[in-house]
Amino acid sequence: MKRTVVGVIVVALLLVDAGSSQASVSKERIGICEIHGTFLGCDASGKAEHPRQLRLRLWSNPSYPLSVDWTTVCFKWSGRRRREDHFNSDGERIDRRIEMAYWRPDRCRVKASITGGFGEGGIAKLILSARV
Repeated sequence: MKRTVVGVIVVALLLVDAGSSQASVSKERIGICEIHGTFLGCDASGKAEHPRQLRLRLWSNPSYPLSVDWTTVCFKWSGRRRREDHFNSDGERIDRRIEMAYWRPDRCRVKASITGGFGEGGIAKLILSARV
């Protein structure tokens, strides 16, 4: 009986500890740009302390092909590394993870740019977020 009670208490403590580590992870918006018109071009940028993940979300209405460039500069201890990439969207909604140059960096700066054009006007929105 004592072993069962001790086992239940240990499992309960492990669950509480796992729940508290999950609760410490939060998502914050670090950059946004929105543009209306016939030709699109905007930049979003931001920074995050101790990010676990960086994400880029993009949508347009009407759905139109867009070009996206992104760059991250991450710092860990006394080092600095840079990553950049480019991709094209066919007009679908994008929710993409942005690669960081370090695993669990001390801080990162991220910048993303979108370009494209709507024939008769439209809207596009780019959101950068960090999970810290």
